[in-house]
Amino acid sequence: RQTLRNPAEMMPTDLPRPAPGQSGVIWALSDSASIPEDTAARPFVGRRLEQRQIESLLEACQECAMGHVLVIRGEAGIGKSRLTDWTSDQARRHGFGFNVGKVFDFGTASSRHVVTSLVLDLLDVPRDAPQDVRRKALRDAVSAKVIRPEDEILVTNLFNLPMSEQEIETYAALGGETRLAARKIVLASLVRWRVKENPVMVVIDDVHWADDVTIDVLADLAASLRDCPILLVMTTRVEGDPIDVHWRVTAGGVPVTTIDLGPLSASESEILAQS
Repeated sequence: RQTLRNPAEMMPTDLPRPAPGQSGVIWALSDSASIPEDTAARPFVGRRLEQRQIESLLEACQECAMGHVLVIRGEAGIGKSRLTDWTSDQARRHGFGFNVGKVFDFGTASSRHVVTSLVLDLLDVPRDAPQDVRRKALRDAVSAKVIRPEDEILVTNLFNLPMSEQEIETYAALGGETRLAARKIVLASLVRWRVKENPVMVVIDDVHWADDVTIDVLADLAASLRDCPILLVMTTRVEGDPIDVHWRVTAGGVPVTTIDLGPLSASESEILAQS
């Protein structure tokens, strides 16, 4: 926390296999809150072509009730976050619900963090919510049959909630592949549940930092949204872009639109500087 100079949350993490002689809990940095920028105070300059593309995607997603993936790609500092913020504003105006996940550039719990943050968002639970709020949201979701009873223990662990000795033993007995498959099911079920109320936009920032497991989770999520009004937005740098041919095949052929961001024109840069 002191190194990051920001509030941080810690949670137990999964290891691929138990460390020799390790019987305690391994803790990993789960979240780091940053001070939000006042983006509304800054004018949005340029990107009219990109804006029109995005407006068309939002309208088509809503009218046709079909899922779509939007990849916003560009070098660091080129404006991916600003365009994503603008896209989020437009989505809200179209009546979309909004959920966001963040991929960190460190650690080995990338998949766990992305899934946890999205599950909390989809259940309308603040990320800093106390344990009793998280527990109630989980129980309500199980009662509503949004989360399967057999997956409750998995989400209990994701939410960093206390578990009984029996629950700990049951969770420990689950293999890594079983846990991953269950996380995919939970995430897809929650997204499909939310679209019953309104279209949904899911944003995943910085997927170029994601590990292979996270990329696999996102591909499965994309595959599950073909017949739902969901826009999955991912930002990535050109170098290390994981949204390749293999990812698209794994995603089941869901439509993908990639917007490559270049520098602003000289006139746009001048307007931005003056603003």
